[in-house]
Amino acid sequence: MLSNDVIEYVKGHDVVYCYGAGRFGKIARVFLSENGCPIDGFVVSKIENGQRECLELPIYEISEAAENIKSGAGIIICVNQTLVDIFVNHLKEIEAKDYLIVDENVIAQMDQMNSYDKVFHQKGRTRTLLYHRIQKLEKDIWGIACSPQSFELQMKILKEHFEVVPIDDIIVCTDKDRIIISFDDGYKDNYENALPILEKYNIPAVIYVSTGNIGSDKEFWWDEIERIICSNEKCPDNILFMGDEYALTDMGLKVGACYKIRENLLRMLPEERDEQLSILREITLDDGAGRMDNKSISANELKMLDKAAVITIGGHTVSHSRLSAEPEEMQRWEIEESKHVIENYIGHVITTFSFPFGGIEDYDEKTISVAREAGYEIIAAVTRKYYDPKMDEYNFGRICVQNIESARDFKRFLSLN
Repeated sequence: MLSNDVIEYVKGHDVVYCYGAGRFGKIARVFLSENGCPIDGFVVSKIENGQRECLELPIYEISEAAENIKSGAGIIICVNQTLVDIFVNHLKEIEAKDYLIVDENVIAQMDQMNSYDKVFHQKGRTRTLLYHRIQKLEKDIWGIACSPQSFELQMKILKEHFEVVPIDDIIVCTDKDRIIISFDDGYKDNYENALPILEKYNIPAVIYVSTGNIGSDKEFWWDEIERIICSNEKCPDNILFMGDEYALTDMGLKVGACYKIRENLLRMLPEERDEQLSILREITLDDGAGRMDNKSISANELKMLDKAAVITIGGHTVSHSRLSAEPEEMQRWEIEESKHVIENYIGHVITTFSFPFGGIEDYDEKTISVAREAGYEIIAAVTRKYYDPKMDEYNFGRICVQNIESARDFKRFLSLN
């Protein structure tokens, strides 16, 4: 099968649905639109989270489209290969016989051919993009840095095509397609590199600040792991750490070691993690000197960020630990102490918070309860864990953005996420 076969199939029907509204379905929708044969909607087995629109087309449950399908509407199945048989069985249940299974290789072919010039909108959807660093790094093993040039290109595209709103608007219902810009951690480059670009395009953003390193030369603990293992000329070729042996003879092995060590330290309380990092520095002959490029913002920079009309400051704990691994009283201290520190620096109350790391294993209902009791009204995750509508503002998901360098690739990113 070739992509042209899909075009011919669609042209041969008055009505065509795409079965599957995920990444593959979105790629096919863009491809067919760019080739002058748009489809009429998406079909899914079950509507999730009330989402009724995707890339400016309606989404129907299979039962809702059954009569049209029986009457001769075409179906292109655009899903991961592991799901194809399940979707075909659903079609057989409604006696559908006219369908085309689009191979994953054809989807990849379509993706390469798509220009993504048109930015498709989704009414009533607010997407929150998550950045960490606006800095060109020699090593970015964690994938959290976006160069200033790439960031400016992305902001320019967002300004041209979307309504970019401040974090407080996440609780405001709308029929528009909106974007919120957020930053986690509070790196110094948020002030030095991100702020001038945000001000240039008058784009609001929220910066969630972890307070433990404010004004110090100390690096965040994951950056310290990278420095010790990947950027330390004295590091031995082999080490034994926390019962695990690590061969560190090339960069690939070093990066793999960093990820494993990070995962092990992520489960620890802050004091225990600091002790293990001290041991790691000792066995690798690391001098413990933090790198200037990895510094957190200073107290004065935090104040200047807060004074900027486009910036909202939020809390992000003291030590940037996995909160769900901490007992309730320590979670309370992390959340309340960092809030007090920030408020003392900037002179007013803050009302928004984000969970460190933000995955479903990194927070729980207790964490949310503690944050709300501390006075936080809007709470960001990365991956949403609780889908009760009453929890909408207390663990909304965000989309991580990396160093996407071209306009085409950033528009693709926006179309597929």
